[in-house]
Amino acid sequence: MFADAVAKLSASIFPIFFAFERDGSPALSVSGTGFFVVDSGLFVTADHIMTCAPAGSTYYYYGNLPDHTSQPAVEIERVATDPGRDLYLGRVARDYMRGAELSGETVRPGDSV
Repeated sequence: MFADAVAKLSASIFPIFFAFERDGSPALSVSGTGFFVVDSGLFVTADHIMTCAPAGSTYYYYGNLPDHTSQPAVEIERVATDPGRDLYLGRVARDYMRGAELSGETVRPGDSV
């Protein structure tokens, strides 16, 4: 059951990169992951993922690595944040991003999800 859930969501999950300057040279690092919630490029991640980079950094989408690479990289756009709940809603300006397929069934305490 867990493997089925991972298989369904894996196409929607992607690493979030940030570019910055280190000792006068360009550098690139990963801050965490996000997942697309709709096909229009809206995604959700934790707010701390989008605030952990050094000042002046820019966040990018490079694709659903390692299977799909986006060239050139796409700068991530902030749509909304809620630091108190550690939530971040962002957008990747691409025509088709596979949103996570979530169940519409009601979950009860004790149910496996």
